[in-house]
This record gives sequence, structure tokens and C-alpha cells, in this order.
Amino acid sequence: MIRYFLLTLSIGISGCVIAQTEEQKKEIERQYYESLNKFDPNREISSLHSKIASLNNNKYGTVYVYDDAIGCYKGGKWGTGKAGWWVSAKDKKFRELTEAEFKHLQWIYEGENANTYDVLLDDGVTRSRQYYGSGFSFTGSYKSQELSESNLVLDGTWTFSVNRKEHIKFLFEKGKLISRTILEDDIAVYKFDNGNVQGTGPCYWTISHLRESSNGLWYIPAGEFVFPEGFNRTGHWKHYYESGSLKSEGGYNYKNNKPIGQWTGYFENGKIKDVKTWNDEGKLHGPFKTYYTDGSLLTLGNYANGDWFGPTKTYYSSGELKYESNWLADGTGTRKHYLYEWDQLSYTEEGKANKAGKKTGIWTRKSLDGNLLATMEYDDDQRIRYIDSYDLNGSNTLKNGTGIYKHFLNKQLIFSCEYDNGQRNGKAVWYYPNGQLQREVVYKHNLSTIGKADIGLRWEVISCYAENGTKLNAGTLKNGNGTWNDYDKTGKLTGVTTYVNGIKESYTKVE
Repeated sequence: MIRYFLLTLSIGISGCVIAQTEEQKKEIERQYYESLNKFDPNREISSLHSKIASLNNNKYGTVYVYDDAIGCYKGGKWGTGKAGWWVSAKDKKFRELTEAEFKHLQWIYEGENANTYDVLLDDGVTRSRQYYGSGFSFTGSYKSQELSESNLVLDGTWTFSVNRKEHIKFLFEKGKLISRTILEDDIAVYKFDNGNVQGTGPCYWTISHLRESSNGLWYIPAGEFVFPEGFNRTGHWKHYYESGSLKSEGGYNYKNNKPIGQWTGYFENGKIKDVKTWNDEGKLHGPFKTYYTDGSLLTLGNYANGDWFGPTKTYYSSGELKYESNWLADGTGTRKHYLYEWDQLSYTEEGKANKAGKKTGIWTRKSLDGNLLATMEYDDDQRIRYIDSYDLNGSNTLKNGTGIYKHFLNKQLIFSCEYDNGQRNGKAVWYYPNGQLQREVVYKHNLSTIGKADIGLRWEVISCYAENGTKLNAGTLKNGNGTWNDYDKTGKLTGVTTYVNGIKESYTKVE
């Protein structure tokens, strides 16, 4: 990488270097050896620049740069950018380059923090090129007797180093990329505004102006300077909540900066949230599990290229089965929904689901013994209309959206309602599982939602009872305006909903 050393030369009034005496040259050598003993490789380049300026009290002086690749020190007047004295790494003697030596070391670009040069090797054909700047270098070779000013097609081994450590090694064959090996990773750290770590893990630097042509040849455009452009995450990473607790951990693919392999997500309470697997393209692929906040299993299944695929099971937080699904390659599927009422399994629904897992199209409702109870239509999990309904005897009580819909729990009627054109319109009655009347209300057509929702307008409350038969205050709803009171089965008030023109306006929970 790059080391900077400061030596002081005598400067004439014109700013040119005055011929030096033998004593002055010995003093230069003494300062050189002293600088070797004091050199700190971890020192920031910007700090070193400031030190140079402060020691000289001006922008002049001589900066010596050690280059590991060619084994020599380059000297130049600070602030002028002109090459001056050189010292051999072998004999550690200061001298000026001869004309022949200078031909072997051709500087393409020379700046304060970035440099590029070519070295013609002993075979007279192979040229070694190095791009280097503050804390990094990119070195390799290509075949050319003359300094290349056209697009540089890469050949052989090229190495990108960061902070004096080899970071990535590329192997090219006449421009074709044969392999890319990450030799040593850096560690990146992201932080929240409060200073807590947001994410941390190994990374590798991406390199600017390293291009691949349409015919698959890798090159560096003429006149461009190669430098670190950014970095891609690689290896095992950890992400955190702002509170400091672990949020997720897993691997990243350095090629595209996307997740790869198995990842584990966590709730803020430390419980596992999900375990998922990602493929080389950064898409979910393979087995997965998701969990509730208490650690109980939520979903178990597989992904294929980002979509659910094959059998999947979803559970209620109590542990009972909620969905059995089978997903196709296009991400859609079929699902069987297990529904509970009054703390017991009541019926199932079956039909198609979209990629988000939501009900869509025509679904059927069946009793636990497999008898058809109803058919209905869904759109993105919203039931938009009932089509047909059947009682326990198999009689079709609701046809094509019009008639009486009846709903049973263990052969006990618990709900009946008048429907017209797929939407509630008329009297609706609920019952407790013991047969006790629970509530009587009246619905009215909502013309704006016919074909979009099956509920209709809540128009009037008639009566309300507890499970033991005690009459309760049903609310004030009439002609679409007023309140609707909700109770638990013991008769305790749990909430009050306010309606305006039959549409819900607000809800107040009662503790």
C-alpha cells in the first residue's frame, strides 16, 4: 500500500531545489531512517498530510511514497507533483532516476490521493500496472511493449488491497474472468441515530471502472482511475432492533449483495420469528418456518424462487390447524381453511388463493362430515357474496344469492339471515350454541357495495340477550343511525359501535 515520509530540502527564493552539499545529503538520509522507525501504518493519510504541512509551515518539502509492488520510494516536492529524488529499497540509497530507469516506470496519473503507473518488466513485453490511493491499491499485468492508452484488457492475476491487506484476487485470461476470490473481508457497521448498532458483518469492496464488455472481456476504460466504489455484504451478518436486541442473522451473497442461505429472524423479545432459506439470486427458496411471538409455530412450508410452493400448513396460536395449502409454481394455490366458533371446530372452507395467500374466486363451505353448506365468492380475502346455502336436510334455502342463509354448529342453528342478490337485506338472527336467542337485527341493501361485500347496511337493532336468557341493552341503532352494543356470553359489555346511515363510524372498547 502507501507510506508517506517527510524530508526537508533547502528551497531557494525561486522555489527550486538548491544543489546540496554532502552534509545536507547525510542529513536527508538520517531523517529518512528516523522516519522508518516512527512510521505508523495505521495512521490516517489525511492526518499525515496535515503533519507534513505543519512541520514545514508551508506546502513545500519532499514526500516519499513506498510502493510494495516495485520496491522503491518515490520523492517529489509537496504541492508541486513533480518527481525528484528516489531511493532503492535494496540499498536504501537516495539517488535520482536515470533516463533508462524512468522509461521502465511510467506515471500515467499523479495526484495528491490517487496515482497510476506502469512498469515494463524484464521480458520487454509484460507491463505491470498499479492504481493506488488513500488506503487501497489495484495491481496486475497485461501484455504490451508500449504504454497502453486504449482500453486496458486485463490478463493474469490482479489483486485489490485495502489497508495493506490483499482483499480480492482476480484471475483473467486475455480479458476473460476465470475466478474471483475474496482473500480477506473488512467489517462494516451500520448504526442508528442513537448510536446503537443496526447491522454489522463482513464486506468486500466493489471497484469502480472495472467493466465487462458485451463480448465478455473485462477491461478498464482509457483515462479512468480505479478506486473503491462501495462494498457488498458477504459472509455472516447480524441486524438489530434500535433497542439493541438481535433482529435477524444470516449470510449475504457478495456477487449481488442479497441474502443467501439460511436466515433466522427474531422478535424483539428474543423469540425466533422465522427461519428461511435464500438462493443465489436472493429469492426465498427451500423450507421455511414462522412463529408467533410466544414461540409457537405459525407456518411450515417451502418456497420456490420467491413464491410458496407445495404443501404448507398454518396454525392458530393455540396450536390447532388453521390452513392446509398446496401451492403451484406460479405462486397461486388451493387452501383448506379450518374455522372455529365458540371454542370448537365448526366447519371448513376450500378454494383458490392468490400469491399473497388470500382467498379468491368461488369457495365452498362444508360441515365436518363433508356435507356442502354453502358456496360463496371471495376477492382478496373479502367475501363479496353468498351464492347458495343448504340446511341440514340438503335443501337449497338460498339460490344464486337470494333466499335464507342458515348456519349450524354441531347441527344447532346459530345464525339465519335474509339475503337478496348476494347481500343481507332483511332480518338476521343469532343464537347461542344452547339454542338461546342472542340477537335480532335488520339489514338493508347497500347499493354501492353489491358485488363487493355481502354484509349490507346495519339498519336496526331489535333485541339482545345473554346466554342465560337475561335481556340486554341492544343499543339505539334505528334507520341506520345509533349504537350497537357487543357483549360476551356472560352478558358483560365489551364494546360500543356507532353507525351513521348504516355504516360504521366509530368503535369504543369497554374494559
